[in-house]
Amino acid sequence: MFKKYFKLLNLFNSANRKRVLMYHSVTYSPKVDALITNPVDFERQILALKKSGYTFISLSELLDKSAHSQGVRTIAVTFDDGYSNQHEFAYPILQAYRVPATIFLPTAFIGDESRWDHENAKAIMPTQVLKSLDSELISFGLHTHQHINYEVESLTNILNDLEKNILSMQQQNLSYLPALAYPYGKRPRDPSVKRQLFEHMKDLGIQYGFRIGNRINKNIDKNPYEIQRIDMKGTDSHETLMRRIRFGKIF
Repeated sequence: MFKKYFKLLNLFNSANRKRVLMYHSVTYSPKVDALITNPVDFERQILALKKSGYTFISLSELLDKSAHSQGVRTIAVTFDDGYSNQHEFAYPILQAYRVPATIFLPTAFIGDESRWDHENAKAIMPTQVLKSLDSELISFGLHTHQHINYEVESLTNILNDLEKNILSMQQQNLSYLPALAYPYGKRPRDPSVKRQLFEHMKDLGIQYGFRIGNRINKNIDKNPYEIQRIDMKGTDSHETLMRRIRFGKIF
């Protein structure tokens, strides 16, 4: 019991911990969906965080071991999948408030649509649109090639997919951070397979892996392939999201 209370109190001293937000679609929709954020809500969240004293930094700054942010509450914004609605609705807001963000791309679907969403498939930005984004604000990361679930795929399939992900980024001349966001936040369950995956990721030059988890990261270097992101669900209230960002998942 005392350990839980100590952990809760320690969260108030979390200024130097690293928060990473995770978004998917940003668009106007008649239905409420966990993976869809209304643009009005997105702008409200950005403004609320700025007003609360948070500093938005790029993902590369957050991962930079030489950077020090003593006493500064920093946040990095990330988007999964590269939906065209991110360009249409989120990008103008990021530009207006000079908020940097990273988009994790499943390269087999660039310029196509999110076929893994089946009947809810949405357009994904083509290469020329991705290249047109302000490089001082927008960076890219890896999100597998075929948007496969690493929890259920064999290690062989995972590694083949990762290699294609990297090769496709290079062929399209898209610069990317040495970071992978696991689709669905999933990694292999078997500890041995997961360890092998992380070793291969390192061999491929991928230095960081992002899951979900909803916790504030205390020490990224301790588990660089298990960095947690805060899920900005479109089904949650503004107050719930702000509380999640402040404290993360407590228990």
